[in-house]
Amino acid sequence: MEFKPLKDRLDSLPLILAGPIVRRTEPKQVTVWVALKEPCKVTLRIYGEDENARLVEIFSGTTTTISLGYNLHLTAVTARKNDEQDSLAWGGRYYYNLFFDEVALDGLTENNSPVDELDEKSLKGGGILETDLMPVDISYDSSGLPSFVLPEKELKDLRIIHSSCRKPHGEGEDMLAKVDELIDEAVKNPSEIKRPQQLFLTGDQIYADDVAPTMLAMLMDASEALIDWKEKLPGIEIDDEGLLPNNRQKFAEEIAKLTAGDVSGNHLFTVGEYWMMYLFVWSKVLWDQNVWNKEEFDNETDQRIYNLYKKLSRVRKALANISTYMICDDHEITDDWFLNLQWCVDVFGSQLGRRILLNGMLGYALFQAWGNDPDQFEWGNPDGAGYQFLEAVQKWRPIGDIDLSVQKALELALGIADADMVKKIKEARSLHVIHENAEALSWHYHVPGSKYQVIVLDTRTWRYFPGDPVEGDADELEDGNNAPALLGKEALDAQILPYKPVDNPFEITFVVSAAPVIAIEWASEYRASMSRFGGKLLADYEDWEYQKDAVWQLFATLSTFGPVSTISGEPHNLSRIIFLSGDVHYGYTSKIDYQRKPLSGNPELKKGAKSIFTQLNSSALKNQDIKTKHAQFVGYKQKKYILPFWDKKTNASYEYAEHIVANRVEQSPLNCPGGSRWDIERIRCIASGIITDIFGDETDDEIIGRNNIGEVYFSNDSKRISQILHWKDDDNEKHSSHYVIELDFNPA
Repeated sequence: MEFKPLKDRLDSLPLILAGPIVRRTEPKQVTVWVALKEPCKVTLRIYGEDENARLVEIFSGTTTTISLGYNLHLTAVTARKNDEQDSLAWGGRYYYNLFFDEVALDGLTENNSPVDELDEKSLKGGGILETDLMPVDISYDSSGLPSFVLPEKELKDLRIIHSSCRKPHGEGEDMLAKVDELIDEAVKNPSEIKRPQQLFLTGDQIYADDVAPTMLAMLMDASEALIDWKEKLPGIEIDDEGLLPNNRQKFAEEIAKLTAGDVSGNHLFTVGEYWMMYLFVWSKVLWDQNVWNKEEFDNETDQRIYNLYKKLSRVRKALANISTYMICDDHEITDDWFLNLQWCVDVFGSQLGRRILLNGMLGYALFQAWGNDPDQFEWGNPDGAGYQFLEAVQKWRPIGDIDLSVQKALELALGIADADMVKKIKEARSLHVIHENAEALSWHYHVPGSKYQVIVLDTRTWRYFPGDPVEGDADELEDGNNAPALLGKEALDAQILPYKPVDNPFEITFVVSAAPVIAIEWASEYRASMSRFGGKLLADYEDWEYQKDAVWQLFATLSTFGPVSTISGEPHNLSRIIFLSGDVHYGYTSKIDYQRKPLSGNPELKKGAKSIFTQLNSSALKNQDIKTKHAQFVGYKQKKYILPFWDKKTNASYEYAEHIVANRVEQSPLNCPGGSRWDIERIRCIASGIITDIFGDETDDEIIGRNNIGEVYFSNDSKRISQILHWKDDDNEKHSSHYVIELDFNPA
């Protein structure tokens, strides 16, 4: 059937274009994100159940949408308790509803009265969430309302989901839809299964640099329909046909200086395209369903897009019913964003490159970061960076003679470097100077639980580059001189140290890093060797281990987070750190047993430390290929690593590594006897083990190179952590690979 432009379908669309998505949830506040077709005042009401199972309002909050275009309006509305209202309980199940009052584009209407629950202008009303031709279900029970569960009070009851890397035309099934299945199973069997409480999307929620031609055509069409202005891109003089699908690589590489390579012929350029991509991967509303409501397509790429489309209703339902936290990686902006110092100099030095970065960051800030840390964007704080940013967004119309003051405000907020800042970055060899501006927004954040905490790292915009810009000398790159430290010292101080427990340590600290901290060694070496066949920015050295000093600083800092115990007459911190990561397009589980002697010259590290560092990796949600399948075939190639394992040719100081004794083992997916004593019998057991599959069948896969999603939970005594990687094989058969890591410092 012939494609019908969105502008001809607008009147038939419901008010809500995407969402609702439950974002940050805490005992004293809840945030829900939503994208609308019209400007509205939005009220969020949170409900609990009384002794008769009736819904009773606990607290609420109201805000107005911001306008991105005539037919596109966003908000992340937060409901907060006041002094007289009750807090939500850890592990409690709560429902919510959204209510919508019309507002004019230039301000509120006079109708500020409360809206009755049965009023049509709520999630229960017609034309708000669905239409007769587009039914939508976002409730798991007879209430008709979406719900969420706060994290459980005890670790044994905690259930976390995580993964990354979801490309619409990636090969295979969209595993994000698995969250819907996991929630549904728990709702139907509450006495047997704990409902998932948090979802962490650890990077690459969209792919801006690698877009299918059909997808780009839909985004361009939707942008024209929803936004009442057409962006004029700087640095190029081309007509509209010059930006059509399959025709952008020359502009991306030669003018913008981007390094995405051959796939950049459909790179997102305009801000509208970035915004539309989020709307399309989170909701079916904007898709032409007359075109996509079939099962077979003429080409493989469109067939893969259909595999995403057909699961969107389940994805949307899941995101409306679980607290969802996000962090960006490179593909939200461009591959490889902030790869090295030369990349920064080149792209910041291009007008088109700067605009593409600005547009990508605008999308990330509005569609992801706003819900992660809503306090930063609080409307009630006109002096805050987030408030100023949202004010500037509503004035941003990059057409003709743009308002340079608005552009400057957005660039400062989003860390887009001008000539002066580029000079500072080159001198400091660090992106931390971006965050020295009071106007700059922060992307890292902290999520506390009852007996655990989550620290979400920004490993993109705080990088340290120890080497000078180079033209691609492979030897220098191999030595690590041009590889980035994903976090420099200033970043560790800003992103991690503020959450070091003082009086009452958490039992567990989760650390979200887009790239895995404990990598599969052979896979890292393979990626680095293959990257040498590129151009002048040839090496994708973005693993933590390429700058060893940064890794040891990270480990040393986190090793101070646990409670203190006396070992051999000396005080030691005993820390349990769980890394949640994705990025590499395969899933696995690894562990490092770490011991550090006291560093007398460092006041932060004056105690010794014993730590268990566990790496839980899940990737990709939808981006498997022949290379990742090969990784699954190869497996770990298990062997014992004695750390430190750095390259002696590098120039790092290793202050933090000199007093370390540590063992590293890639953990096979089984519950192997022997606890965490890494002796030869333990290694032999791992090498010959099989997966314990919780659904009854057995496989011998150690690395999962098919699309997968990770489920994390603890044992009843909280001394073991498990990761289940859910995936499908080439015959569409379901598998669930079960990994177990010991967290006990003194196993029996």
